[in-house]
Amino acid sequence: MKDADKETLYEEAADLFMRLQDAPDNCKAKAELGSFLARGRDAQRAYEKVSKAWAATAKKEKSRPGNLSIVLLAAGLGLAAYFLYPSARIFFLADLRSGFQPITSELSSGDTIILDAKSAIIDDTAVGARRVEILKGVGFFDVTPDARPFAVSIGPLEVIAIGTSFETAILPSGTSVAVVEGSVEVRSSDEIWRLEAGDRLHYSDLAETTRDIANLDTIASWRSDQFVVNGMLLSDVVDIIDRRLPGETLITSRTLSRTPITAGFDLSDPEQTLELLAESLGARVIAAPLPGRLLFAR
Repeated sequence: MKDADKETLYEEAADLFMRLQDAPDNCKAKAELGSFLARGRDAQRAYEKVSKAWAATAKKEKSRPGNLSIVLLAAGLGLAAYFLYPSARIFFLADLRSGFQPITSELSSGDTIILDAKSAIIDDTAVGARRVEILKGVGFFDVTPDARPFAVSIGPLEVIAIGTSFETAILPSGTSVAVVEGSVEVRSSDEIWRLEAGDRLHYSDLAETTRDIANLDTIASWRSDQFVVNGMLLSDVVDIIDRRLPGETLITSRTLSRTPITAGFDLSDPEQTLELLAESLGARVIAAPLPGRLLFAR
């Protein structure tokens, strides 16, 4: 489902939910809700997420001094934030999200994911299908053989695997998929690629899709706090380092942001790593209230 279609779906779900909150006996709203839920899994998921977002905000506010009207207002503002701020959308939608360090988790399908720092997913496994959606960041999947295909939605792509290990990443320059073991099928709206172990695909709406061979040891090397890149754009390298730091780093020059980088980095000390990277480019990093840091040429 495209992002615009998904946003429309959640807007419909929120509208129905709020109407029924205001008037639980509204027969017309009840009938419309029934029709909405009958549209399938995506609609049901949207309504469930809106309901959970409301309940979580209301529960949090109830623990503070105040009256019911304040609780309801806070919950309503929580839903409003979902539509106004991307980070709030991720907070409400995500079934699993990480802080400043990678985390390992077992999905409801029984498969394993290692989620890089500042990353988030929806675990959407249902009867007969194993499905995950990457909302933000990077995930490494270890998929067990099963009759049910394993699907990962990531931006404009869908990755289909049976039994394999692979990485998916949302980066400033586009979406990438890299395979460590087995094979996967990557689908866009108009093309299909089959990737084997060592293959890496980088897809962008703004540039030509590229496919290359990667050293297996370098794929998802962030899992061990190492980060090895060969020709990756500076904007993508900084994005990976930023995941382990508060705020974000704004690169002030488009030319600088598109500089190709070939190097190895230690992610256990991301602040120093960012400083050393900037120094190697004749640039520097300074602290800024918003967004957090600025990287610019001297």
